[in-house]
Amino acid sequence: MNKKTWLLLGAYKPPCMSNDTFQLNCMTTLDKCSSKYDNYILLGDLNFDLLDNAKCSPLNDIMDVFDLSNMVMKPTCFTFQLKVEVPSNKTKWCSYRSFKDFNADMFNLDLQSNLSKLEHNDVNTMCNILARFLTLLQIHMLL
Repeated sequence: MNKKTWLLLGAYKPPCMSNDTFQLNCMTTLDKCSSKYDNYILLGDLNFDLLDNAKCSPLNDIMDVFDLSNMVMKPTCFTFQLKVEVPSNKTKWCSYRSFKDFNADMFNLDLQSNLSKLEHNDVNTMCNILARFLTLLQIHMLL
């Protein structure tokens, strides 16, 4: 996009990881990225409650230091109970994503191959990048 470099970062903070550890690792990574790329997008499941300032202060500090903006405007995590009654003569199947067979090297090769084919002078390049990325996620992280 106008010869600017972009990096799409994915991150996950397990609930058991301390906020201090996450903050240190995230800031170190973003510091390295900001010196190599003009722009970057951080996507992920960071397990911070943005509705509680005390609980999300490490994430707010990261966003302040790196001049990032949060695009999430409402809670993305919720709990619920689901009661399903299934007749005894029918089998109920559930689907889930298993990362046991995920091959990161194949995913990265496929990602490089597919994203390099995009026209960089296209106004809709960002939408195309995200669409291709999501398609590749579906392929490599099958339900």
